[in-house]
Amino acid sequence: MSTQGTKSSSRSVLITGANSGLGFEAAAQFTGSGSQRVILVCRDLPKAVEAKSRLVERSGADIFEPLGIDISDMASVEEGARQLAAQGEVIDVLILNAGVMPGQAVTKTRDGYDLTYATALVGHHLLTMRLLEAGLLAKNARIVIAGSEAARGDVLGMTLPDYHRLAATEFNGDLQAMIVSFLHGEAPVRHKWSNSYATGKMMVAWWAAALSRVLPAGTIVNAVSPGGTPATNFARDAGFLMRTMMSVMTLVGPATGMMHTVRVGARRYVDAASFDDSINGQFLASPPKKMTGKLVRVATASVLDEKAQSALWSALIEIAGSEATVTARSAA
Repeated sequence: MSTQGTKSSSRSVLITGANSGLGFEAAAQFTGSGSQRVILVCRDLPKAVEAKSRLVERSGADIFEPLGIDISDMASVEEGARQLAAQGEVIDVLILNAGVMPGQAVTKTRDGYDLTYATALVGHHLLTMRLLEAGLLAKNARIVIAGSEAARGDVLGMTLPDYHRLAATEFNGDLQAMIVSFLHGEAPVRHKWSNSYATGKMMVAWWAAALSRVLPAGTIVNAVSPGGTPATNFARDAGFLMRTMMSVMTLVGPATGMMHTVRVGARRYVDAASFDDSINGQFLASPPKKMTGKLVRVATASVLDEKAQSALWSALIEIAGSEATVTARSAA
């Protein structure tokens, strides 16, 4: 797998979820790669300012710009996009890392979306569309969105629904309507946090594939799993047992090879920011049935389902984006 194509110097990088875990570590690593500006997108400005202080202390480089955006809140994303447009600086690398683990019950945002999908997908779609519409992504920009091995369908305790059967039996064959029901936390399936998480990450893989087909030439997008990285703030909304398990895996996971460190997980994002044009619209994760190891292309039937990809894209365009604007830029 070739990873040559984007120069490592003089880059402007934007990272969501940058105040802790993978996002914070990725920001630190991009500093070492020669990037000249790293925008730290966090749920609110105080968190972003605090993250900047720690990163400057760690790296010795004052290249960090704090920006408060709650990715799960559409109004916050719109306002953040307006602030970025006012600054006018083009972004070379977009790392869409923010995410939360579902709780034992569905939590909805004030926009009416399931918090899991709002954070991992809907808000990131909206931000990406607004940056594209404003011409704020470089012609050879690299977009990386956080995927997960859960979307492969082979992770113990994480089951993917039979989408086509569900659409046929509950939505008269309408895949788009079925997807919208999931985004709003109203799907006719019993809520289970692990299955909701896996479903959300499957949709992330679909999104990367769909977006790749309308991006300007030279701009690429991939869904990249950071792998098994328990030492993050990701499980903050999970139940007590799950938080306890994550704490235990933080201690024993790297030693057993079942998990790896945040440093290794974040490195996957940094490496993906230098993929060449031949790696586009793909979902990359650990090898089958593993949570660590070399990144490989995931090519399961569900990941490559173009009907589902198109249905998701149509649903998200109705919510937040103008495909006509993006397509027009592609042809320019």
